[in-house]
Amino acid sequence: MKALLVNVSWSRCRGGSGRRKRGEWCEMTEIAAVQLQSFDGLIVSGDAFRSYIRPVFQHWKKNKGVHANYSDWWLAPVYSQVMKGFTQWCNHHGNLPWIVWDDSTLAVLTENNNRHSISFSWPERMIFFKTELALRKLHTSPPTVASASSKGNGGHLTGIHSSMAVEREKYMISIISEYIGLENLTQLLNTMRAGSVAARSRESGVGGDKVLEKIANLLERGEASFEDICDWSGLSPSKLRNVMSGADEINWFERTQLQQAWTMWETVKEMQKNWKTPGV
Repeated sequence: MKALLVNVSWSRCRGGSGRRKRGEWCEMTEIAAVQLQSFDGLIVSGDAFRSYIRPVFQHWKKNKGVHANYSDWWLAPVYSQVMKGFTQWCNHHGNLPWIVWDDSTLAVLTENNNRHSISFSWPERMIFFKTELALRKLHTSPPTVASASSKGNGGHLTGIHSSMAVEREKYMISIISEYIGLENLTQLLNTMRAGSVAARSRESGVGGDKVLEKIANLLERGEASFEDICDWSGLSPSKLRNVMSGADEINWFERTQLQQAWTMWETVKEMQKNWKTPGV
């Protein structure tokens, strides 16, 4: 089996720590990907793509005296250049499934693609690492990175500071190798792919579920995040992922909850439309 392990790092625009605040979004500052292949139960790492990304939306230069990755960001190419290279790298390896940390990887990529007006061809299948841990009840400590030194990794990732994406990559490979096995990972249909729920229904000749189509379109257009849909519907991330991917058949209750999420989105949109600044 072959797969691409993809990790991203980001910095929050408009500041803040802890829980993400309204109006904040995550600007990507790094991407790291590597091809994995299984041989007789052993996982072999192959070709890799790694690059820091120069932020353009936030006033990150103000942090040059304290931010560990200032020099890495300053020397890095901008997002559009990095994604052009990443797309070429992915195309070279064909339509292999991606292994990602969780939905946040897809959400951040989608958000940044939308803000930079970049179209992207998603893989057909996804593997969610945190879900694999939960299914097997594995409790391990994720990597934490301070400003330790690094030897660099070729390409544009040659800074002197530690790479969060690369450290997470090493951690994920070690867990998959020791406890899970590459061939035992669960591949799910990717709802972020250009062929959305509606498109896949048309391709298969089966009428699509209207509620699922509406929610999938919201996610693809970046008008609502995966976290928003979970909050508004009351569905757990794993249940929402399985329903949207087709791994689980949607029942009456779940359809009602997703309709509730759609209604909430319409309400929020209408409030934003009618909102006026006091005194204007």
